[in-house]
Amino acid sequence: MNEVQWFGTIMLSVLMVWTMFMATFYPERWKQVRENDWEEKKRLAGGLGKVILFGLSIYRGRK
Repeated sequence: MNEVQWFGTIMLSVLMVWTMFMATFYPERWKQVRENDWEEKKRLAGGLGKVILFGLSIYRGRK
């Protein structure tokens, strides 16, 4: 596997672990987000996007 595939795999596993963590430890919050709270969804997506962009910048800097 090349570096991009490694990076994609790591990001995917982080996303899955994050989802499981939220569903396990914060079920009421997760339910609220899943139902119809668009502001919360946008905030969570923004946070996740920042994490991914941060990871990409580290990855690009390492090359």
